Amino acid sequence: MKSFYFGRGALASTGGCVVLAVAALMFVFLPALSGGGHGHVRLGSWGGVALTNAPDSLFSQQYSALAQTAERYGLYPKDAQEREGMDRRVLRAAFRAAVVQLAGTEQTKQSGFTLSEELLDREVLSFYADADGTYSPQRYQGTPEHVRLSQRKKMRDSLLSDQYLYHLFGKETGRGGLKLNSRELRFVQDMAKKERSFRYVVLGEERFPAERVSAYGKEHAHLFTLHHLSLLTYSSEEDARRTARALERRELSFEDAVATGSTKVGTDATGKMTHSYRSDVNEFFPDAQDLDTVLRTAVGALSPVVKIERGFAVVRTDAEPSAPDFSDAATRERVFAHMARVERGTIERFLEEEAHTFSTRAKQGGFTAAAQSLNLDVHTSRSFPINFGNVDVLPALPRQSDPPLARIAYDEKFFSTAFALLPGQVSDPLILDSSVVLLQLHEEKSVDESVLATTGDSYAHHVRTWYPGYPLALLNTAKMPWAQESVVDTILAHPSFKDTFDSIFRR
Repeated sequence: MKSFYFGRGALASTGGCVVLAVAALMFVFLPALSGGGHGHVRLGSWGGVALTNAPDSLFSQQYSALAQTAERYGLYPKDAQEREGMDRRVLRAAFRAAVVQLAGTEQTKQSGFTLSEELLDREVLSFYADADGTYSPQRYQGTPEHVRLSQRKKMRDSLLSDQYLYHLFGKETGRGGLKLNSRELRFVQDMAKKERSFRYVVLGEERFPAERVSAYGKEHAHLFTLHHLSLLTYSSEEDARRTARALERRELSFEDAVATGSTKVGTDATGKMTHSYRSDVNEFFPDAQDLDTVLRTAVGALSPVVKIERGFAVVRTDAEPSAPDFSDAATRERVFAHMARVERGTIERFLEEEAHTFSTRAKQGGFTAAAQSLNLDVHTSRSFPINFGNVDVLPALPRQSDPPLARIAYDEKFFSTAFALLPGQVSDPLILDSSVVLLQLHEEKSVDESVLATTGDSYAHHVRTWYPGYPLALLNTAKMPWAQESVVDTILAHPSFKDTFDSIFRR
């Protein structure tokens, strides 16, 4: 028998009301989209074999099961619009699951595998079992012929698809499926063998001197001037000009225009601009000429129609601008927030300079003494291994216990620096999020054999397990083992798969 695979990547990369409501969408709305009320819609295909929304199709079977599961797990929101969004997600996930099942069936057929009628007879008996699981001739005789044929076809397709999965992942007995080399398993376990914990200090951006914030604010004082503006905003230029003419003719008051027509983009309920420091005003009016027009509008006067970020506006100046008071803490906070956004490098350079000061003092008098001299707290992390990406087969990174290290998962420089430290050595400054961190090795230890065993079991699970409830994973509510995810992704990206599902809903 030929091997089953879709290309080397697949094997080498290792409540009822909802059902009825969406069933109506499937079997009434979808046929209407095809141009008539008869027949069924072709949603896609695998290798030329069509997937439709017929009541007995693979898609319909997957949908029925997934919709009931989603309802049972409480995934359907109460809000009607949100429920409709979930309905679409369930339909899409059911379609993708049906593609996976169809691909397995067709690949098995192409391999030359023959399903014996005797095996099919045995398996189909489960459809006609009574309450205690015993075959019931009465149930069989009482089942219409067309239903019996449909059940037999469903079982045949299921067995053929399962055969493909057994070939890839084996059975519960451990026979078949991908093999695990003992050296491969040991290699993965060795990743978890050594763990390190670290002493560290954090130089946060709050250490940036207040006097430097004030100096920056005074140097760029115009950016922090508060402008007192009211706006009438509109989606179209025509609406804005119509209002401007009515205001000019005194047919409408500014306040009435706010209440009756303004979209209130960037304003409160009375039309006051909610963020009106000069830096905000600069961003709100993207055209330089329009910005200049607004800034030149006299107190009590109205501007002509100007372009804003999302639409058009008529602007009224309510009072003269207020100069910033840099002795006020709130003003300094605003200046610093602006610096953190547009002058990030200035802050980071200051923190790196402080970090180098710390390193020098730590070499001279020790890690703790250096921290005390700069009024820094010394933290000690819990132990963890090199786990790039925080993959779940290895012990987890200290995201909860050590918040300053929460984002190290994909930081290659952090791991290469931290796990190369010698005893007593202080690391180079590491920029983590908005802070600078310095490390010193606290302890390196070998983990218990139980941890290595758990790591091995977890890796084997990811390589050899097929999760039957994977349609839930296609709804992004569950995770699949790595090998299964690789197979599913390969099928859904394969040239044999033709996807017309989304185009049906976009019509």
